[in-house]
Formats: sequence, structure tokens, C-alpha cells
Amino acid sequence: MYNVEVIREGGRGDQSMRWFLFEQNNSGGYFIDNDSVCETVFIQARSAHEALNMAEFLFDPYSEYCECCGPRWGYYVDDSDGTDVPMIYGVSIYESAEGMFRKKCILHYADGRIERVKYKKEQK
Repeated sequence: MYNVEVIREGGRGDQSMRWFLFEQNNSGGYFIDNDSVCETVFIQARSAHEALNMAEFLFDPYSEYCECCGPRWGYYVDDSDGTDVPMIYGVSIYESAEGMFRKKCILHYADGRIERVKYKKEQK
């Protein structure tokens, strides 16, 4: 079972929204992890343009540049990247297993609610 922690409650959601994935580069050899960002962030929005605007606002305080690794965030989404549920490589985050650089994600709902989801541990 997945582990969901509600960080901030929001209002009513909009069914026409899509989820857009933003992944953090480990610039400088580390990830920034707090109540707003972690290694994987999903933003719920009506369009890629709206998601990009929100991402720039959310990530700006956590966007230092590393000479070796490059920028911390990639802003490469378009409308075709939006999904009905948050997904990584075509798999729902609620079914995704954790990996070397992927232990959890943060969801930013359009209504202001924020959730942190821990991926399932791989069974050996």
C-alpha cells in the first residue's frame, strides 16, 4: 500500500485538470526535499503552459545552477504530457516502486492542496 501525507488542504478540485511531471536534477550531488519540492513533483493544471507557470513559481527558490550538473529543474512539458492521474513511465504513482533516486513525490493540486506520496518498497 502507498503512504500519502496531506501537507496542506485545499478547496474543490476541477475534473478537467491534468497532471504534469517535473523531475529534479541532483545538481551539486543532492536533492532539495521540503514541503514544496522533492526529487519528483507533479503539478495539476489545465494546460502545460499553466503547469510551467506554476513550476517556475514553485521552483524559483530552489533553482540553483551547478557548473558540473546543470540546472536543478527541467521545464520540458507540453499539453500531450498531461495525464489523468500522476504517472511515471506510464505507471500510476500509487503503483510505482521506489528506485535509487525516486523514493517519493509531491503533488501540487490546482486547488492548493499538497500531498506527499511515498512509493512502494520493492519486494525481494
